[in-house]
Amino acid sequence: MIQVGRRLWEREFISGTGGNFSARLDDNHILSTPAGVAKGRLTPDDLVVTDLEGTRISGRLQPSSELRIHLASYRLRPEVHAVVHAHPKTVVAHSLASINLMFTALPETVAALGMIRSVPYETPGTSALALKMEGALADHNAVVMERHGAITLGRTLLEAYDRMETLEHAAQTLYLAETLGTIEALPDDEIDRLLDLVK
Repeated sequence: MIQVGRRLWEREFISGTGGNFSARLDDNHILSTPAGVAKGRLTPDDLVVTDLEGTRISGRLQPSSELRIHLASYRLRPEVHAVVHAHPKTVVAHSLASINLMFTALPETVAALGMIRSVPYETPGTSALALKMEGALADHNAVVMERHGAITLGRTLLEAYDRMETLEHAAQTLYLAETLGTIEALPDDEIDRLLDLVK
């Protein structure tokens, strides 16, 4: 958890006290980052353990207000053991400009993340946002939240982090391509083949 927080901050995927991430400890407990603490300088004492209802079990700090999104992910996807929420700049900038990134143009991105969903804006930290995210997280490993950030899921915390890194790298690549000309998606049959690679 400490390493992932530092990586997210070093890559400028988060700033200040933004972002949050969690990992499933067992069938009933989640380890997560706290609210109001810079994730780039976390200590073990900052981390919070909750149950699947979000009730704090241990830790001196309060969990993030966006923990509801994490808990929904764990309830919906038994194979998911980690959730990362960050604010990758290129991804967020495109959502601010109402530009849908054509992630299906990049084979590596499709193979690593599957199809990427975008969710319309809701106030961060609210139950309305968590409810809107539930439908997207049920069958997507990466979801862009309009004007706000992104969520990536993984079987491990490092996989969830790597997926966030892949998402932002793809957004940066597509931004450069947009300045050069028209981007076309891969053919549907090739996308289907690549989706078979997503585990």
